Parts: sequence; structure tokens; C-alpha cells
Amino acid sequence: MRCFFHRLPAVIAAGWLALSAGAADMPEPTAKGSLRIGEVLFTVRCFDGNWRNFTQESPAFTVTGRKTEASRFSLEAGFRHAGFPDGTFSETLERKSPGVYRYRAGFAFASPAKFNDIAFAAAALPVDRFAGRELVVNGKTKITLPASYREKSPAALFRGEATELRFPLADSKLVFRGKFGVLLQDDRAYGHDVYTLRLYFSPARGEVTRTSIDLEIETGRYRSTPLDLTAAANAGFSDETADDRKGGWTDQGCENDLSILPLGRQRWNGADFHIIDPKQNNGKSCIMLAGPYRHYFASDAVAGQKRPVQGDYLHLLHATAWPTPDKTVGTVEVAYTDGTASTVTVTGYDVGNWWGPVPRRSGEVVWTGENKKSEIGLYRSSHPIENKPVRSVTFRSTGVSVWGIVAASVGDGPLPRLGRQPHVIAAGAEWQPIDSARDIEKGSVLDFSARLDAPAGKYGPPVIRDGHFVFRDRPDKPVRFYGTNLCRSAQYLDKEQAERLADRMAAWGINAVRIHHHDNELVRKTSESSTELNPEALDRLDYLIACFKKRGIYITTDLYVSRMLVRGELTETPDKTAWQPTFKPLVFVLDSAMENWKRFARNWLTHVNPYTGLALKDDPALISLSLVNEDNIASTWNAAPYVADIYKQRFGKWKKRRGVTSGSADSNDPVFSAFLVDLYGRAYAEMERFLREELEINVPISDQNMLPKVLLSVMRDRYDFVENHFYWDHPNFPETPWQLPSALANTSAIPQEAVAPGRMFPSRIFGKPMMITEFDYAAPNAFRAEGAVLTGAYAALQEWDGLFQFCYSHSDDNVISDGFNPRGNFFNSSTDAVKALSQRIGLRLFLDRELAPAPLAFAVPLTGGKDLSFAAEYPSDLARLGLIAKVGTVIVPEGGKLSGNYAGALDAGYGFPSDSGGCPVFRTSEAEKGLLPRLTAAGLLRPGWHDADRGIFHASTGQISLSAKAETFRAETPGCEALILPAGKAGEAAFLKVENRIGRGVFSIMSADGRPLQKSGRLLFLHLTDLLPSRTRFGNKRMTLLSRWGSLPFLAARGEARITLKAEPGARYRLYAANTGGKRLAELPLEQSPDGTVRFTAEVFRKEGSVFVYELVRR
Repeated sequence: MRCFFHRLPAVIAAGWLALSAGAADMPEPTAKGSLRIGEVLFTVRCFDGNWRNFTQESPAFTVTGRKTEASRFSLEAGFRHAGFPDGTFSETLERKSPGVYRYRAGFAFASPAKFNDIAFAAAALPVDRFAGRELVVNGKTKITLPASYREKSPAALFRGEATELRFPLADSKLVFRGKFGVLLQDDRAYGHDVYTLRLYFSPARGEVTRTSIDLEIETGRYRSTPLDLTAAANAGFSDETADDRKGGWTDQGCENDLSILPLGRQRWNGADFHIIDPKQNNGKSCIMLAGPYRHYFASDAVAGQKRPVQGDYLHLLHATAWPTPDKTVGTVEVAYTDGTASTVTVTGYDVGNWWGPVPRRSGEVVWTGENKKSEIGLYRSSHPIENKPVRSVTFRSTGVSVWGIVAASVGDGPLPRLGRQPHVIAAGAEWQPIDSARDIEKGSVLDFSARLDAPAGKYGPPVIRDGHFVFRDRPDKPVRFYGTNLCRSAQYLDKEQAERLADRMAAWGINAVRIHHHDNELVRKTSESSTELNPEALDRLDYLIACFKKRGIYITTDLYVSRMLVRGELTETPDKTAWQPTFKPLVFVLDSAMENWKRFARNWLTHVNPYTGLALKDDPALISLSLVNEDNIASTWNAAPYVADIYKQRFGKWKKRRGVTSGSADSNDPVFSAFLVDLYGRAYAEMERFLREELEINVPISDQNMLPKVLLSVMRDRYDFVENHFYWDHPNFPETPWQLPSALANTSAIPQEAVAPGRMFPSRIFGKPMMITEFDYAAPNAFRAEGAVLTGAYAALQEWDGLFQFCYSHSDDNVISDGFNPRGNFFNSSTDAVKALSQRIGLRLFLDRELAPAPLAFAVPLTGGKDLSFAAEYPSDLARLGLIAKVGTVIVPEGGKLSGNYAGALDAGYGFPSDSGGCPVFRTSEAEKGLLPRLTAAGLLRPGWHDADRGIFHASTGQISLSAKAETFRAETPGCEALILPAGKAGEAAFLKVENRIGRGVFSIMSADGRPLQKSGRLLFLHLTDLLPSRTRFGNKRMTLLSRWGSLPFLAARGEARITLKAEPGARYRLYAANTGGKRLAELPLEQSPDGTVRFTAEVFRKEGSVFVYELVRR
């Protein structure tokens, strides 16, 4: 008997293989009759009257007989369980046709047995594997297995009667038919990370003597047929030279292409694709369509089909580059042989960035690899089409993203989304709790308040002189501003809280704050108007501004950000409620919107603050005004269909007045761009007139504070200063806007040659101040401590005038308490000690003025916007050049010449003047050599400043070095040095040397008393790794899909490094560990040599607690 049972599974399996005749994902019975179908085990599951459960795999079932025939499997079992009468169980599985089976099972009891549930069940479907899959009941009710679970949500996802249930397996379809009850349940409600599916017996509960279930089961491999894209392919996967307009994929060079992709027939996540071998198709293997930075790519491609193929779904294998989230990427027109066609719209929810790929709402990452620059990947999205023979497929790009189509097929669907293995941040070997104090201990090494020159406005209002800010009564000394943003309720505090916040900001050493996302909270909520101020909110904001002013902290703000208008307030659109996305473009086209903007501006700016005695417009503590935040007309004109219709109507009238017949409503179209420039120019002139003449405001004004577009620079030339925003790893929501999960690349900007802030360099206009009023390296990017360091250093090199991190907090509770509210946590520095401490480094590098501006300046001259569209981009070589020398734009009058002290004039291919003023001219898009080698060959750059092979950039001042390949960075001044190092790398500056052993780290040493580092009596040393709330949950170990913010306590990431300080001979120091508020935790040992060398080991994990902050005091 023992030998028989040992061989039984093999016997059953052998017979059943014959029975199933090789069907894919056929039902496979276990020894006790449970059925494995694909990756799911279905079993009979019972619950007794006390909800104790057991399955047919349990000892309650004893097999008494089984039989395997050519097309039939049967099993008999005895049933015995405590509290139940003895009974019998039987089941049969019969093949009716290829892929179709009939399953019947039943119980029989001599006397009634009490059950709470009897079901044929998939007992445990792991969330990490099945989240996102869509089940369909009765052909119409769709239930998507949710990736996240909200506490106290009901467990049942669906409960009801069914005649058909479609369950998507990983590589095959599964359909149940019959008459049965269904329960689909999320067992996270009961503390288990699984879903359960039950198909109920009849009867399913109560006093049972006989009960049964009768199902038809259909299963089979998903079928698909690749489409022929050979004729449409316009690029290869490999690329030899970046930006030469000849190469393959995204034209980013041999280190950043798709050449590692496997060729030929591939099956990924249920779909078959044919990857074209470029050697067999004249070097062409994919379709690349135009988008940002690659407007020279084709805008469409047509793939004719030599033989008709058909299916219910179109499956695309594709990816984007330089994506614009949430926007329409393009369309696919599927033309059928009968003359009809279907159009598929592809959005940012279907496909995502090929760099650092993460799943989208409707786009599954099905292939990943790694080139020399990044982890890369491709997405599969599936779109319903008509099941008719296909004649041709036409792909069209909208231009918002570069779109690469690698392959396509038609076939079965919908295909499932496969789950992901979660990764949870928890205390252990790699993460430990940290005392994350927010208030700074007065007089501590982190108290920078003595740097401020209070009160703000003591030297008169800021004015512009020689292209930089100065104070009116101190015109000989340029001033820079470094600050943060406050948003929403974070700036509406009671008086005690306002004083505390102002003290905290002063202790940070920031000398400016941007009042932002303030306008909706500042107004009364009435039924008629959104421009009347709320006295209580106004008093709170007035007091906070007065607190800042008293401490030497200046103010900048916007006159519209996110104020919600009342329905009907805009008379031209009485049935609409304008808000942030729609009000911005409407202010340029509707008289009522312009008047609304004016009323709010007048009410706020002319109101006299009782705590300062001045209206904000007259307060010298006000640095500047932005008219409307992020209102770039080319980006907002089509914010809603009704807004786009207004613009299209105006465009038609504009063309008619000028006798223009060409041009379409597309910001990439030069004619439409000219219309937008003209329309905006008229509105801006009125807004400026209103402020200058009616309100008598003299403060510097700017607008359109987003993106580094060429045509925007032409438009910005009329502003007093240039204002821009940039982000690194901005949150990207693949499923629902501004709701988790959130996708991120989780990479450093250093290997990408500090593209953030590099892309901003050419958007600066020489002769005007330059301020970045929003920058952030967003959480949970593990490299975000680098952001302020890179930004502060290169802003100083470029001689910019203002930097504002976005943001301190989005809510008052993260200001007034030590708790954690995840709202806005992507950006908040109030709840992110790593980000907060890194601002100290950026502030010192930028505000101290010890990091010298580059002595060389290169100009991009533009004569104007004629024949330009908003598609025009600055070449990427300008960002690289900005790591060495100053880069900026100069607007030259038509017929004029470039004037100024520039080392060279850079022709970007747009509106270059006929007279370069004697400057040597270099085209930035020449293919045979990059810009930097040509400038070096011309003797304008020194040979050692740039090493293309090693990715090294040395600033012309000698104070900054970046190595993209080594992923290291150095910045040094007499009073502050910073190093960024991966684990296992060493770095050195004049005073500081670091051997980094464990964890990527940002290291900085700063003088705390204003003297040079070697002379300083007090030093601040920072060792920054990463920090996250406990139980923060990611969808994968690469931490590129955030599915849940965690909770307190905060956890610090492990790090360890050997530190050497090259101090003066005979210098003696004491070393202290401190918390994030500067409070000393313990004195630590250090080694001191007679020659002044000081050595110690910086370890984040210490017995005193996790440590990012150290203080050295010279004896």
C-alpha cells in the first residue's frame, strides 16, 4: 500500500496527460483531487459552524477510490470531521472538447451536517502576484483585484450569483460556467496578504445532507499573432553617436540604447511578439516617433500587413522617453480589409519611461534589462479592437513624449497584470530608528540664525542692477536668496505657532520664504465670489509674514496658484467652475477671468498688514511677484475641452484677421505658437499695466515659471527676471492622479551629468536675475540628499540669484507637531531630516559667495520667436557646458548684433543673429563632434576640464568636480566642502577626505563660526544616507513603486565611512554626535596626529541612536 500511494501522483498525472491531449494549463488533479490550473490551486473548502475551515487536502478527506480513463477522471473519498456526521465526497472531471472540461463534485451525509460555507475555492491568491488582475462576472461586471487596502474597508470585493466567471491566469485564460454563487474577497481585512475566490456548492450553507457543484471549465493559452512592422520601422536598437540625428532608439549614444534587447519571436506575459532583427531589415528594427528633445523624429508611421491577421485585442510592446505623465502619447489607427477602422488612444497610463520602468495603470512591464546608463524596460498594453482582418496599422505621436514601438500583435485578451513582490522598510540590519527633531536647539551647531541680517527690508526694497538683485539703499552689494516654500495650511498658524515656525526657519539660515498655494485658503467661501479675503486667515498670514520679516526672512509669492472660483463667477462660462488647471489659461482669453485676477490681487496686495504697518505691495521685505504660477500658455491652453474650444475659436479669428490659412491648434505648430505668443503678450501687458499703474507696484515681476523652452526665453525677455522650476524624480502616478501607487526612477542625477539642474542653465537670460522658485529631489528617491548640494553648487557657478526648495510643508500638523502626515510627503522637508539637513549644504555653497562664478560665459543669441514653435528645445550639450562655464540666452533685436563679454556664441539652430559681435560661433547640434570637444579644440575650454570617456566635468573655477561614471561629486570653498560617494569609493577636498565603506553618502564639513575650515573653532559635519517612515511599502526591491507611506518612527539607512580632516598642526578637537535638531547626544572618540590630521569613523548606527550630524569643537 505504501508503495502504491508513493506512485499515485505519477500515475494520475500520466493518465491525465493522455486525457488532456497536451492542452496548455490543463486542470491537473492532486492526489486528493484538488485541481491545479495554471498557477492556481482550486480545492473544495469547507467552514463549520464556528468558521473553522478545512479543505479536501486535509485529513478529513480519505480517498477510497479513483479512476482515470481516456477522457475522464473520478475520485471517491470518505469524509470524517469532528462535529460532523460521517459522509462521502465524490468528484469527476471530464474532457468535453479541447480545452473544455466538466467538473462535478458533491457531498452526501446520512444526517444533516451544519456548514457555514462549502465552496470550490482558490484559497490563497497572493496579493503580490495577483494585484491588478481583472475578473469578469457574467460578461459585464469587472472586478480588479486592488493593489492597496484601506483600513476598515469591507473584505468582500464581489458577492453574487453567476453563470460565467472569467479568471485571468498568467499565461492562459480560465472560464467557469454554470449556475453558482461567487465570493471574491480581500483577506487583508483579516490580516492576510491574499485574496480568496469561492464558487459555492448548492446549497452552500446550513443543515446539509446533499450538496453539489457542476461547472464547465474552459482553459487555454492566450493566442496572439505578431503584426508585420518591417516596412514601418525607422530606427535601429543600437546607436553609435548621441544627438547625431542618425542613430537608433532615442539617439542617446552607445551607452544608452536598446541594443541588449533579444531578437526574434518572444512571448512575454501572455502575448507573442516578433522583435525585428535590424541586420535583416536595413538596420531598422523599431518605430521611433517624435517628442521632447527629438522633434526631428517622424511623427507617424504606417505598417501595412502582407497577410491579414485578426484578434480581439491589439497588444503593443513599447516605451516612451522624456515622458509627460497622464497625457495622450499617441494614437493607433487599425484599418481592416473591409474598409472600416478602429482608433486606439495610447496615454501615459498605458506606457511609461523606458528608464527605470515601473508598471502603469494599463501598462505592464514585460521586459527589463540594463544598459550602461540605467535599468531599462518595455511595456505591454492591450487595447480592444474589432475582430476583423487587419490591412494596416498607423501610429501617430502627439509629441508630448518620444514614443518607441518595438512590436505589436493581435489576439486574445484582456491579458492579466502579473503581481509584484513587495518590499517593506522595517527596522533591522539596514534601517534603524532615528530621533528626527524638527526644532533647532538654540546656539547649537545647526543654529544658523546668526547669518541673517534682520529685519528684512532694512536696506530698502530689492531692485535690479547689472543683472542681479541689490537692495535700493545698498546698491553696491548683490544679494542672493535661499529659501523654501510654504503651502496651504502650513502658513495659517496661530501666533504661537507662527513664532515657532519663524524661529525654525531662521535657525535653518534661510533668508526667504515663498508663500505658495495660499490663495484658496485666504478667501471667504461665499456663493458669489472667490476674491473676498477671509479676515481670520488674512490675520494669520499677516502675522506670519511679520514674524519672518522681524527675523530677516524675505517673501516672494504668486498672485494666482490654486484658488477655486465659484460656479458662474466667470460670466462667459456660467456653467463651469474654474480652478487651478483651467483658470490659468482662461485669464488670457476671458475678460471676466482677467478682472477676477485683478480683484484678488488688489484686495491682497493693498491690504495693510497691522503687524508691519505696510501693505504687502509696499513692504521692502517683498522680493518679487509671479503673476500666475506655472501658467505657461503652451502647456495650459488645452487644460479642458471647453478651454481648448475657446482657444481654437480665437485662433480661427486670429488667422482670419491676418489672412493666414495654414496652421493647426498644436503648440508644436509655428503658426499656432505665434498666436499663443501674441495672445499671451496682450494679456501680460494688461496685467503689468494694472500692477504698475493702478496699484503702483515697483517690485520685480515674472511669469511662466516652468520649463526651459527656447520660445519661452523669447517671451521671458519682457519680465524683470527669469523664474523657473525643476524637479528630479517628481512623483508619477501610474494608476490614478495624485494617489498611490507612485512610480519613481530612484536613481541619482550624477550619472546623468546633473541634468537637474543642468537643463535650467540655458533658460537663464543674461542681464536678468535668475531664480528657481521651486526645486526638489522628491522623496522617496534614495539619492535626494544630493539635490541641494548639486543645485547650490551649480547655481553659484552660474551666478544665479535665488533658490527655493519645494517645500517645507503642505499642512499645519507637520509644522506644529512631531507627528507624520503623509500629505505632500514627496516634497516636504519638515518630515524629512535628510532633505532638511541637505539644504544646509546647498545654502552654504550658494549664499556664502565663496564658490566663485565661472569666469567664462557662453551665450545662446536669439533674435526673436519668428517661425519658432514651442517644440524648440535647447540642445542637451548646453547642460553639460554649464557644469564648466556660465550658459545663458541673450535676446538680440532684429537686425542687431550680439554684445557683451562672451567667450562664444552658441547657435542652437533657432533665430541666430546675422552679427555675432565678433564672438566665435559654434553650432550646438553638429553631429561629428560634441560641443565641449570643439570648444576645447578651439582653446576656449582647458583640456582637463572635460573627459568625455570618463564622464568627468571640472568647473572652470576648480571648485566643483563631477564624475558621471564614478557617480561622485566634489564641491569646496574655504568654509564648506561637500563630497558625494557610492559605497566603496573615496573622495577628497582641501580639508575633508572620506573613505566611504557602507551605503551611498553625502558628506559635508562646514565652518560654524565664519572662519575658514582650518581656522574654525567649531565645525559641522554631516553624513547623510536615506530616511523613511517605518513600514513604508514599495512594489519591488528596487523601490521604484511606492504603494504606501509608513508611520513613525522614522528609520535611517545604514552608512559608514572613515573621515580624515586635514587640520592645522597642533590643532585639537572634541567630537560630538548630535540629533537632527543639533542637540548633543554623546562625545565620541577620534584620532589626532601632531601634524593636525584628525580621523574618526562616521557610523549612522550608533549606540546613542542613529546619527547624521556631528559637531567638532576646537580646544
